[in-house]
Formats: sequence, structure tokens, C-alpha cells
Amino acid sequence: MLYNQISAISYQQIVPMSSLQTLEKGKLKVGVTGICTDDSPHHNCWVYKILSNFAQMHGLELELVVVPFDNSWKLAAYDQLDIVATGITPLPERALSGASNSDHYSIVKRGLRVHKDEAAKFSTIHDFVGYRVGAVKGMTSHKDLLRRAPPGVEIVAPDTWEELYELFRSGYIQGIAEGFYVFPDDDDLNDYDDLTKMVDVHDLFPSEIEGNTFVVRDQSLGVLEALNRYIHESGLPNRRP
Repeated sequence: MLYNQISAISYQQIVPMSSLQTLEKGKLKVGVTGICTDDSPHHNCWVYKILSNFAQMHGLELELVVVPFDNSWKLAAYDQLDIVATGITPLPERALSGASNSDHYSIVKRGLRVHKDEAAKFSTIHDFVGYRVGAVKGMTSHKDLLRRAPPGVEIVAPDTWEELYELFRSGYIQGIAEGFYVFPDDDDLNDYDDLTKMVDVHDLFPSEIEGNTFVVRDQSLGVLEALNRYIHESGLPNRRP
């Protein structure tokens, strides 16, 4: 079962009954890597805001299910979730029957996060020879890191963001490979705090726009079409949710 080590939380909505056909009548079941209900500029916070508004518009109770990222997109194809919202770049090897990708809800660039007081030491992936760089196992950042890292860079791949950042804070790893979001009106989205900096900024594939998508169960009839409509009407991915 893919539901090992999964926890769930539900949000009640008092709204008219939905015409969308979901796994459970009146409920939208969504997989996430974490739950954030505030206005922080991070993926799980934005996913909650997007999908709670979407569920309310369609008279659905939103149930968020916390899942590991690796292979999370399969949960929609295997009829365990209506939507997987774990920050999925639609790579060819992730395509499978039974589920479809939504339109992009965010645009992503890639980089390596380092401690700000070490930014002069590390500017490209080649500067990490003899050091450790981490990425969450199975994420696009992990794939990107495996492809780009020269010999001598030790790659560490824990299962969760929490584990990864603990290794970074402790000094066990010196960099984190991750994606960050870009919007037309923003000058610099790399620096979310005063202690870290993003270096070695690049596209996943040179000169190609990368975007996160939701993976939607095909048998959740009407959900993909309604979600794409909501994405476009909300001005995504060219604005913050």
C-alpha cells in the first residue's frame, strides 16, 4: 500500500453540494507533503490556499493527506486520492494511465541553497567537490542533482524536507538542491530568510520553462477541467496564490 505512514486532516465547508464526481461524495481528497494554513511563501501554504478555495467553490470538504513525495503521483492513478499536490514537475517517466497532469500552477527554477556566510565558497555545483549536498529522495531536485553533480560531490537523499533541513542546519550537508518559484513582478525570490542564499541558479532543461502541476485521478470526473479553469481564472502561475 502507498498509504504507509500517512496522516490526514479534514476541513469542513458549509457550501452547496458539488457536481464533481470524486472518490467520496462531497469530499476532495488531496495528497500533500505537509500542511500549512498561513501566508508563508512556501509550496504547501500555497497548495492549501489554492485547493481550499477550489473545494469551497465546488461545495466539497477538503481532506489533506500527508504522503511521502517519492512516487506520490501514483496515488491518483491507483484511486487513492483525487489530487496529488506534492509539487510535481510532469517528467515523462512520471506519466501513467489513470491520472493526468493539470496546467502549471507555479513556475520553477533550480538552485543550491547554502548558508549565507558560506556563499563566497560555493557558487556552482563544482564547488561542492569534497562536500555533501542533499535533496529529498525522488524529487525533481534529486534527479537534477544526480545528473549535474561531478565526481567527488557526495549526495544525501532523505525522505522528507524536515530531515533534509535538519541535516543542513546541523552542518552535515553544506547545500540543498531545491526548486524555487518565479513570478514576473518579483526581483528576487531566492532569499526566504537572512541566513541562507540560493546559488547556481539554472533551468532544469536549458531555456525551457519548468512548472509544477497537480496530478488528478481520471475517474474523478470533471475535476481536472474545473481545476484548470480555476488555475487560469486565478492568474496562476504568474502570481502568488
